[in-house]
Amino acid sequence: MRKRITAAVICLFMLCTVAAGCSGKGGDKGGASSGASSNNTTASKPAVELKGTYKIQVIGESAQDYVDPITGAQISGWNTLVKAFEEQNKGLNLEFVEVPWKDILQKLQTSCMSGDVDVVHLGATVNNNLGSRDLLEPLDDYIKNDTSYDPVEGFGENLWNSTAMQVNGNHYGLPKLGYAFTIVYNAKVFDDFGVKYLSDDPTWEEILEAGKKLTGTNPKTAKLLKALSVDAPEVKVAVIRALGKVQDEGVMHTLITLLKDPNPAIRGCVVEALGNLANARSLEFVRQMWSNEQDEEVREKAKIAIAKIKTFAVQTERS
Repeated sequence: MRKRITAAVICLFMLCTVAAGCSGKGGDKGGASSGASSNNTTASKPAVELKGTYKIQVIGESAQDYVDPITGAQISGWNTLVKAFEEQNKGLNLEFVEVPWKDILQKLQTSCMSGDVDVVHLGATVNNNLGSRDLLEPLDDYIKNDTSYDPVEGFGENLWNSTAMQVNGNHYGLPKLGYAFTIVYNAKVFDDFGVKYLSDDPTWEEILEAGKKLTGTNPKTAKLLKALSVDAPEVKVAVIRALGKVQDEGVMHTLITLLKDPNPAIRGCVVEALGNLANARSLEFVRQMWSNEQDEEVREKAKIAIAKIKTFAVQTERS
């Protein structure tokens, strides 16, 4: 008998770009659909009792709570997120199996063929791949039998019936999230290089051509970077302070190389500059420098820089 995963469990998680039930050998674990909400993870109590253990495979997500390495915020893992649902369904146990993104197609295929997991987290293209090979359980019958649940209302007609969500007319999963892509660029860099801004609807060829023109040393910062080769410490300090006002990736990377300068005055000035730039990609370098630094004054400056970078990262995330 094929293992059937009820819509009640899958509707709860929307575990992915797609959350899908695996097909495999084994007994049925349940047989009823639920009135679970389609737009959040706090599901209403299902129409029938759900009991037993369900294994949920998640990709690149944590089952345990953790601290965001950039913002320092406490993030709830899946074990915490499902506590309320498990409280509503005594006897139901949800186990999360964490897997990395590397070689994910092969790992998902193995999991579904072996029946090791009940619900899998996968991307839309992988959904089509596994669904077309009968490795996923079609959900349409479960959804039809649940009169309180309408995926079109929850996700919209265009998404629900898109080619990303179905194979040969069958739906094998529910959306967890979607991505919207846009082009964002630093206009100041275009100005520095004297390159014309991109058009409102640029082609890939236009973007590539602009990228070629923007490759190399920024002409606005070239003189400052060259001045770093001067031996006089007071000149270097002045240059580093000036560079700390320039939002440029090349400048940031140059400053990072100076974190190991033998002169503590230079190192202190560098961490101050990196704190002013507040680029999240420099955070780990400043942290490492702080942990190894022997000069107390420089350590204090590094501590302040870390706080600035983390604060800016949190503000950016919220905006």
